[in-house]
Amino acid sequence: MVARALKAFSAGGLGIVYVVGHGLDAEDIQRQFEVGSTFFDGVSEEEKAKHVAKISEEGSWAGYKPRGYYGSWDCDENWNFYPETLLRPDMPPYPRVHLQEYRKFMEHNHYVVVRKMLRVLSLGLGLPGDALWHLHHQPESNIVEPYDHEEPGEWKHSQDHFRFQMYNPRPDDKSFQTQERLYLRSHRDIGTITLNYSQPIAALQVLRPDGTWAWVRHKSGAIIVNLGHTMEALTASRLKAAYHRVAEPPQDQRKFRRLGIHYFVKLLPDVRIDIPLIQGPDDQFREYRELGGKAILYGEWEKFRSKLAFRQRPVLSSPRRTAEHALLDIHYRPAPGTKVEAKL
Repeated sequence: MVARALKAFSAGGLGIVYVVGHGLDAEDIQRQFEVGSTFFDGVSEEEKAKHVAKISEEGSWAGYKPRGYYGSWDCDENWNFYPETLLRPDMPPYPRVHLQEYRKFMEHNHYVVVRKMLRVLSLGLGLPGDALWHLHHQPESNIVEPYDHEEPGEWKHSQDHFRFQMYNPRPDDKSFQTQERLYLRSHRDIGTITLNYSQPIAALQVLRPDGTWAWVRHKSGAIIVNLGHTMEALTASRLKAAYHRVAEPPQDQRKFRRLGIHYFVKLLPDVRIDIPLIQGPDDQFREYRELGGKAILYGEWEKFRSKLAFRQRPVLSSPRRTAEHALLDIHYRPAPGTKVEAKL
């Protein structure tokens, strides 16, 4: 299992794997799709406006990202949790009644699924089995080990990010992102690992090493896992972040809304990320350090990249190249040249 995971996530691999045997049955997952839909079907537009996330202002996704936030092509809306937002009632009244269900689901992802995956990756990289876990989890005196649903912790111990994301059918008009007809543009996730709960409406595509886009097939009950850019940087590119995008579904599914459940795994905010944890083929922050860049902690990096997500690159006033130029290059690094679309 360790060797297979490293092959998939290394250069030349597809960058996405299916995970099964994760401890959640079909009913558990279906229940999350049901309660997740309440954020979109059970809340008025007026109420949603009271809980809009401060993404570009503070780099925080907590709350709603409204439809059209990034422009007329932006057809999705999403609700985002951080661990601390599960402890306060700052959410619309109807979805709030399911708070304990969201919390248990998030805790299972953190303590069971993520912990096992980080162990597999640590061992594959020749590190102690708990090396990556300790960069993602801060022990607290009130945490029960092993994890027990009946004794939930205070959730001050990680920065994981949980999202319900609803893609809405697009009208066939000129505002629909040129001829690519994308619901979400090509990107790499910011964090280290992303868990995507598989659902039957085809839309997710991953960039293959040969430059073609491959449709990611639905696998009932599975979690579709990809790595984010921070894991790539942390391992000096021994592990690769997957470029992926969300395309318009095939014709027979185009009229349906598409609800996604995503769990974004993040480093602890005080972990330094501009120096790789291990040696590898590409130290992505090398130029930044050579240009005199200061140490970057993950919490700062997360906010920096979140504020710039899907935004036009800012123009810097300095006539010479600076550490800030190097950071922008890292964030805006384009996907390798692509070729024709792969068939579903």
